[in-house]
Amino acid sequence: MPEITDIATGRQPRPSDLDKFPAAFSVAGEKQEKAADEETSILLQRFSGNPDVKKARAEFEMAQEVEERFLHDFDGVDFTMR
Repeated sequence: MPEITDIATGRQPRPSDLDKFPAAFSVAGEKQEKAADEETSILLQRFSGNPDVKKARAEFEMAQEVEERFLHDFDGVDFTMR
């Protein structure tokens, strides 16, 4: 654990192998997330006549927008300097 702390705080250089992990996870996670979002949208559209489903769809779409804004605002921010 001390090595990870030293790397995160900049006391030790960041090994180049660490850059491979976020890239691998972001691609896999992004694909899965997009698939889940598409399936959720299809399911909500299928039952669009139900008032509760309309409310759920609106909340889902709002959550999607919030996530997009969050990713836009914090993409590339280096929190190690705090």
